[in-house]
Amino acid sequence: MKMVHQLAAGCNLAVAAEVMSFGAHLGLTPAQVLEVLNVSAGGSWMIGNRGPRMLTEGTEASSAVDIFVKDLGIVLDAARAERFPVPLSAAALQVFLGASGAGYGQHDDSQATRFYEGLGGKKVRSDGS
Repeated sequence: MKMVHQLAAGCNLAVAAEVMSFGAHLGLTPAQVLEVLNVSAGGSWMIGNRGPRMLTEGTEASSAVDIFVKDLGIVLDAARAERFPVPLSAAALQVFLGASGAGYGQHDDSQATRFYEGLGGKKVRSDGS
């Protein structure tokens, strides 16, 4: 059950990072995106919990990027062994691998947004760094 839960949490967090980053890329303020999501059908527990931390540097980790690299890797290994397709989990893993590979593996998992920043997107962090 924990593995199945981490599949849901990891995919949800990867989507949250993409939503926040795409909104910023379109010129919306990340705080505005977060505010609207938190009161609309597109919101989720993960966006409500991690979204505010996406607006920070995320150096204080309550759960690190590399934890989802590990957990989603476990999901993919188990799915392969069972011959069960998990394409969304595979895509989510790439987001966390990208953030980790860019040096943010020990940062808070909310910093999955760094993957998108590395692709040329605008920063989600509100401090402008």
